[in-house]
Amino acid sequence: MCILIHIRKDESIVIEPNCPKNPMPSLSIQPRPLPCLDHILLIAEDAQPTLRFLLDVAGLRIGSRPPFRFEGWWLYAGAQAVVHLVGRPRANERPGAGPAVQSSMQAAACVVDHIAFRLADADAVRNRLALGGWAYREARVPGTGERQFFVQVPLGPSVELVFDAEPQSVPVADQAVQ
Repeated sequence: MCILIHIRKDESIVIEPNCPKNPMPSLSIQPRPLPCLDHILLIAEDAQPTLRFLLDVAGLRIGSRPPFRFEGWWLYAGAQAVVHLVGRPRANERPGAGPAVQSSMQAAACVVDHIAFRLADADAVRNRLALGGWAYREARVPGTGERQFFVQVPLGPSVELVFDAEPQSVPVADQAVQ
């Protein structure tokens, strides 16, 4: 069998026949995007020791961060911001955590506020949230237009689902969906 296999930049695969005696149709395979861990948000009573450790020992570096209304750092491993770090916020500037975080912040010096997964197809995920009866809050990241769904898992973690910005996306104000 004579075939040519092309792997494109978008990771799709095209298989083409290359045998004039046995013509076959071309076959195109699109990769299914897998969910991946996007980042962890840490809230520290005093963020400086955590920041120093993550920079000096873990080897992360401070990188760009959208203009949120609260101070913090995005720490990068390569091109990915894997840790979002903020100091313990004042009552009027909480970064979007679930209600369980408020009480745990009273007892702990550092809290994992939420975990975030980067996914594809926000509309399909929105449908799955609706079918499962999951309440969530939807927001956009300032400056990037990325879409976020925040879900408080009952008796579990607060989870952020992140989606790339759509081309020419219209800004959406934070809204809760029940």
